[in-house]
Amino acid sequence: MTEITCAASLKQDRVSSIQKFNAYFYYVGIFVYCVNIVLSRSTFTALLSDFFFSSTKLLCILLFCIAAVTKVTVKISRVLIAILSVVLALLVYQKSQSVTPLIFVLSIYSVPSENIQSVLRLFIFSLLFSCLIVVFSALCGIIPNIYRPGVYFLLPYDLGFSYGSMPGYYLEGISIATILYFRGRIPKLTGWIIVFSSLLNFLFWGFVTQSFIVLLALIGTFVLDQGRESRTDHKFVRVFSILSFCLIPLVFFFVNYFFSEGNPVMQFFNRLLTWRLGLGRNALHAYGVSLFGKNVSFSGFGFSPTDMAVSSGGRLTLDSSSTYDYVDSSYVINPILYGVVCALLIIFFYMMLAVKSYKANLDYVCFLLIVLAIQGCVNWVLFELYLNPLPLFAALLFSDKKTFNF
Repeated sequence: MTEITCAASLKQDRVSSIQKFNAYFYYVGIFVYCVNIVLSRSTFTALLSDFFFSSTKLLCILLFCIAAVTKVTVKISRVLIAILSVVLALLVYQKSQSVTPLIFVLSIYSVPSENIQSVLRLFIFSLLFSCLIVVFSALCGIIPNIYRPGVYFLLPYDLGFSYGSMPGYYLEGISIATILYFRGRIPKLTGWIIVFSSLLNFLFWGFVTQSFIVLLALIGTFVLDQGRESRTDHKFVRVFSILSFCLIPLVFFFVNYFFSEGNPVMQFFNRLLTWRLGLGRNALHAYGVSLFGKNVSFSGFGFSPTDMAVSSGGRLTLDSSSTYDYVDSSYVINPILYGVVCALLIIFFYMMLAVKSYKANLDYVCFLLIVLAIQGCVNWVLFELYLNPLPLFAALLFSDKKTFNF
C-alpha cells in the first residue's frame, strides 16, 4: 500500500513539475512579447536595433513551441504544429520580418491549463510594466521623443506613444478582457472604464470608430445578459459569429480590390469610411499579396510616425512633404504584410473559436467576435496582441480541458 502511495505521489510530482515548466515557458513568452510590442511602438524605437525586435519575437516563437510540447500528455499534433510554426516563422520573417500572426496561433497550443486569472494578470502586468518603462524614461528626459525631434518630454495627449498606442486602447482591451472573464456579466466599474476610455478617445483623440465599436460591445453584452436572464434564444448571434469571419473579410477585401471612383455607391462608402477603400485599392494594386508576406513600408499614421508633425491644435497631422498611403484595414494590410497563409490561419482560428462558443451557448463571446470582425474593416487589431486580448482567451478555449475556463 505504501509503495502504491509513493508511486502515485511521484507521478503527481512529475505531473506538477511538467505543468510548472509549461507555465514558465508560456508566461515568459507572453511577458517578452508584451514588452517587445510596447517598446517597438514607443520612443525606444530609435535607440534599439531592428535585430532586437526581430530576435525577441523569434524568441517568443521558440518559448511557445517549447510550452506546446511540455504538456503532461503531448499529442503528436502539437509537436507537428510546433515544428510547422517554426518553419512558417522563418519563411514569414524572411519575407516581411514579422512573426506576430504565428505568435497568435502558437499561444493557442501552448497555454497552460490554469485559471484564466493567471493569464489575464500577467497580460495586464506586462503591458503596464512596459508602458511605465517608456513613460518614466521620457519624463526624466533619458530618451528623446523621436516623433517630435528635439523634444525630450512627453506631450500630454500621447504619453510618448505613437498614434496606434494611445492609453485608451489599453483600457479598452483590458475592459473587454474583463467582460469575457466575468462571463458577460459586466461589473459597474468595468462598464464605466469602457465609457470613460471611449469618451477620451472621442473627445481628445477623435477615434470615432473605436469609440463606437467599444460602446457597441458594451451595449450588446448588456442586452445579451438581459436576454439570458429571460431565457431568450440568441441562435442568430451565434450563427452569424461563425459566418462573420468568413464573409466580412472576403467581402471587404474584394470591395477594396475592385473599388472604382466612378461608381457612386462605392464612392459614398469610401467617403463614409474616410477614404479607406481608395487607399486599400491602391495598396493591393501596388504591392499585391503573397503566400508569406513582404516587407513593405507605408507612410502615414501607424507605420511611419516620423512623417507626422504637431499642428497648432495639438493633434497629429501628416507632414506636407510625405506621401500618405497608410492602410489600416486588417483584411487588406495583413495579407500584404503577413501573407495569405498567415491571414487564413488567423481567420480559421477565429472561426473555430466561434464554433466552440456556439456549441457552448456563449452568446456574449459570439457577439464580441462579431464586433471584432466588423472592427477589422477599419483597424488592424486582429494581429496585435496589445490591442486585442482575445488570443489569450481563445487559447484557453482550445486548451485540453473539456470545459471552458472562464
